[in-house]
Amino acid sequence: MSRPARPGVTTALALFATVVAATLGLALVPPASADLWPERSQPKAPASPAASATQPSPERSEAGTTPEAAQLSRLGDYLFVFSTDLSHYHPYDEAVRRDEDTVNAVVFETPQAVHQLFTRGALEACGRGPIVTSLLLAAKLGYPKRELLYYANSGDTAGNPTSVVGYAAIGMFDRPKTVAGGLSAEAGGALVKAARATLERSLAHRDVPAVDLSRYPALAKAHGVFVTLRRAGQLRGCIGRIETDEPLAHTVPIVAMEAALHDTRFTPVSAEELDGIDVEVSVLTPPVKVEHPREIVGGRDGVVIEHQGHRGVFLPQVWEETGWTRVEFLRQLASQKAGLP
Repeated sequence: MSRPARPGVTTALALFATVVAATLGLALVPPASADLWPERSQPKAPASPAASATQPSPERSEAGTTPEAAQLSRLGDYLFVFSTDLSHYHPYDEAVRRDEDTVNAVVFETPQAVHQLFTRGALEACGRGPIVTSLLLAAKLGYPKRELLYYANSGDTAGNPTSVVGYAAIGMFDRPKTVAGGLSAEAGGALVKAARATLERSLAHRDVPAVDLSRYPALAKAHGVFVTLRRAGQLRGCIGRIETDEPLAHTVPIVAMEAALHDTRFTPVSAEELDGIDVEVSVLTPPVKVEHPREIVGGRDGVVIEHQGHRGVFLPQVWEETGWTRVEFLRQLASQKAGLP
């Protein structure tokens, strides 16, 4: 276990956050980040579903934060402290090994993966709730950098080395941001409306008006994009482009139809089930090569893997949907999507 010499650090899990309310942007982060624009399920009513069910989720309305965090951002900077012990009453060397597993999970895994690791008994700490809560908050605040500041156990002080309690201080700090442009809430919502309108006109032959995407200059730029269809929360189709030279306004209607009709994992979407289909549009940043898997930020980054002519991609939302650890995520990507052994 690495033990950075930081005098005066006590036993606490701390999240240092400058909470900033900002519009969703296209961050150049390894290897593929995405602005996700979900269509919210609405009660079916006489009003057109294309008009009533195509706005971005309120939970993601400001830089992916909750409304409460967005409100805090208007008031200044905050320090959140979450406190817990780590392992209890193991011999010194065993405690160090167990605590290393827990610290590495806190530093590198998603809150969903950490929760599952605790459930499996793979991690040990009395404050499972505070740990998972801190990671959920960190995700809402834009995935700040996580770093081990100091680790020790009671055997390092006056304690009995045959039965020790572990402690660590982990800081979460703002990351430097590099932005490659912006996609406003209105532009993102328009993409979802356009995808929905395309499906309704082509599959159900409904007389719905076309969405004027020319009003949004950002949609005239080329970006990778995926359209995901879900029914009752279950995947119903997902197709897109990792990279393309075509503008978003041109690509989204095409991949919407491909997701509905040409995802070979599913039968084509029928006109009769269209009202029960929710639409997501994920706009990608250009992929950036990483030298080590630890450069990937779980929950924030999508991942593209390429090897000997095989290629596969997972979008960022796969982290939350599956609760996979980093290793599980990469193994499934290699086997499921890239067809690698």
